[in-house]
Amino acid sequence: MVYEIEEDSRSGISQEITRSSKKFFRDDFLTRRGRREYLMKMLLLVTVPIMGVIAESMIRLVNSISEETASYKTKEQMNLTESSAQLIHSLQNERGQRILGIGNITTLESILKAYNSTDSWIDKLQIWPLPNTIIVPNFLLTRSQLLTHIQNHRKTSNKIITTSSAIRKFILDEIYFYESIIKPLIEYLLKLAPASRNSNVWKLYVGFKMLASSKEEASIVRELGVLHYYLGYFTETDLKQYIKADSLNSAFLKTSKIFASQINDYLNSALESYPSLLITLNKMKAEIVSNKTIHNRNPLMWWFQLNTAYINIENTVHKRLSTSIQGYLEKDIRLENTDVIIAICLLFLIFCICPLLFKLMINLVRSIERFAEDVVQKTDLLKFERERANSLLYRMLPRTVAKELKQTDSATAEYFDQVTIFFCDIVGFTQLSSRSTPLQVIELLNALYLNFDNTTELYNVYKVETIGDAYMVASGVPLRNGRKHVFEIAKMAIHLRKDIEQFGVPHMPSYRLQLRIGPCMAGVVGTKMPRYCLFGDAVNTAARLETTGAPNQIHISKESYELLTIFGGFEVEYRGTVELKGKGTMETYWLIGRLSPDQIDSLPNTVQWKDTDIANI
Repeated sequence: MVYEIEEDSRSGISQEITRSSKKFFRDDFLTRRGRREYLMKMLLLVTVPIMGVIAESMIRLVNSISEETASYKTKEQMNLTESSAQLIHSLQNERGQRILGIGNITTLESILKAYNSTDSWIDKLQIWPLPNTIIVPNFLLTRSQLLTHIQNHRKTSNKIITTSSAIRKFILDEIYFYESIIKPLIEYLLKLAPASRNSNVWKLYVGFKMLASSKEEASIVRELGVLHYYLGYFTETDLKQYIKADSLNSAFLKTSKIFASQINDYLNSALESYPSLLITLNKMKAEIVSNKTIHNRNPLMWWFQLNTAYINIENTVHKRLSTSIQGYLEKDIRLENTDVIIAICLLFLIFCICPLLFKLMINLVRSIERFAEDVVQKTDLLKFERERANSLLYRMLPRTVAKELKQTDSATAEYFDQVTIFFCDIVGFTQLSSRSTPLQVIELLNALYLNFDNTTELYNVYKVETIGDAYMVASGVPLRNGRKHVFEIAKMAIHLRKDIEQFGVPHMPSYRLQLRIGPCMAGVVGTKMPRYCLFGDAVNTAARLETTGAPNQIHISKESYELLTIFGGFEVEYRGTVELKGKGTMETYWLIGRLSPDQIDSLPNTVQWKDTDIANI
């Protein structure tokens, strides 16, 4: 009988591969391309966040470097600002010395020292604080132009003056000349305000600028006071200018303290060395504001020294404030350096970890690949073992019965009202076995039953069992086929007899074949070793007919003969009455073979059937 083997597991896997190959990324590990694409996908999943982290780290590094560069630039600007402030202080000191020089109150050495200090601070300004982008007088465009402008002024005004009008004009000209240089420098200080992450820096810097303005107004107050003591009085214009300068001095100082509270502490600390300085200055300022005529120049030098001391104190406060700002900027630079180092270390760490992550990912994918291959192998082995078990089960049981047994762990017995049973055995098998070795007997049976199995697969029959030399076949069970069962068994029996005639085994003389039709019972017997067995009168009758048959003869019952007569096309010979054990006497027949087409046409009153019509019976 033909056994339908289930679809090979490999074909199912191939179909799955075909379907998955339509995907852009295949998750199977059965092909090299699939494994490579899966590895690429896993690496992509790791690469995307890593690239994001690298990009973020690069941006952080670039920003940190930019901020660090800006901090260094800010520090340079602050150094430039401090140098500019000292240049302003030198110009104020030079102006005071020149004004004192007209009355021979100071020495030429002091004046030259002031000149050298101014020239020195101009030389120290490697970067000129006033760029060409702002509108300033021509003498302030470059450092050399400023130095030339100041030197020309020194030459033209270097003379002794005695008249009051000339003294007044000289002092006012000196105030205006140096103010025309100092005021633009002070105004530009605000544009050099440093950028810092610390909000206190710009406040301190505004206080720094306000203090510079206060110091300039204090210097003007000093020079105008010298004018008052030179002349002994103030004109109304000079008095207004004096009061304005003194008011601006106080206003700028107060504003600077608002933005930089440290100024008040620094100023009080510096004034501790001069406990009566402010008292004396305020007293002398009150006398000047009263504008009473003074005929004595003796207080002039005292006034100048007190104001110079106060201006120097403000300059000291200016330096300390600059130092505080520098401290904040240094802290910013340290923080920026730390950020740069952290960004570099983080980036270096990422670049070091990336290959390790890729290596771990590749190893992980390879482990998954090995696991998948192992699973596939185990699955294939499992499917192979299952197919082999099914094949063995289908050899023991019919396919329908086996499937029912696998699904429910039991098979229900069925009643078949019409089946045809076939028995055959080897005539003289016992004597043949005694004359043969066991190996020869096994080889004989294997060759014989292989021939039988190949023949039964051509017909709609089911091989029930083989016991020794006995071979049992049935038709109409387990799949019902109407009355076609006798037709299939008859054709198979004739085919087997023909095969036996051509079976060239020297120690096998003959076969005995029997046919019988009738009702029988079919079901599965046993649970640990189930077998598909047939029960019923048809089985017993067929067995009895087989034992009473003749060598190389097909022994059939009367019922089989009658059905074959309906089909037609078979040559049957009446044997006679046979005594069957347990059954009594029974009329039986010999099935000789099939008729040729000419013989079938010559038969009268016989229904003619073609093999293709049998299925409709």
